[in-house]
Amino acid sequence: MYRVSNTTGPVGYGPLPGETGYSATPTTGQSSHQSLIARANAVPITHIFKHYGLRFSPYTHKTTCPFKSHKNGRENTPSFTLYENTNSYTCFGCGIGNRAVDFVAEMDQCHPDKAATKILQLFGTKVDEDLLSAIDGTSERTEIMLQFSQAVLEFRQTHQSQHAFQFIEHICWVYDRSNERHDYDNEALRQLVEQCLEHIAIYTPQLIVILPKDGT
Repeated sequence: MYRVSNTTGPVGYGPLPGETGYSATPTTGQSSHQSLIARANAVPITHIFKHYGLRFSPYTHKTTCPFKSHKNGRENTPSFTLYENTNSYTCFGCGIGNRAVDFVAEMDQCHPDKAATKILQLFGTKVDEDLLSAIDGTSERTEIMLQFSQAVLEFRQTHQSQHAFQFIEHICWVYDRSNERHDYDNEALRQLVEQCLEHIAIYTPQLIVILPKDGT
């Protein structure tokens, strides 16, 4: 499984192969592999999800996990979450999450380079240039997200009661809202995640679970 992309920092790229001005020479400081991955990850991930037939709740931004590695593709409880503001996703059920290339690589069980090529063949005209030039700290944010999702996965594997399910759903809700609110403020998000991890670590069935009134 390819869960973490290794591209970081701001990048800039010219046209795709076959377009006027295209050059096979990578941008300075970037390998051809990094250029391919970064450009594919700059395609709005919603286009890719739609291509694979995923439909998300407009209220929770969740759907059932599409990965075959997750309960043989038969998950019943929606735990696959879309984050449009960071063009990423995570599944709190199986712990897999990252960006567009990782999603296609997991779905097609292929190498990230092949997944990136497929994305650009399908959606090369949809590349968001702002994502290519202005996102600092992407790998750090991915690290935070995966640390949290791994803790949620381990909790669900250990605790099976309805109370535990409500507790961890609330923790995930807190994370989702904070992820949207802090946008690219990685330090604020990291502090929030550390607090969530502390709550998960001291969980007992006697804890009072406070769920959001609107159910979202």
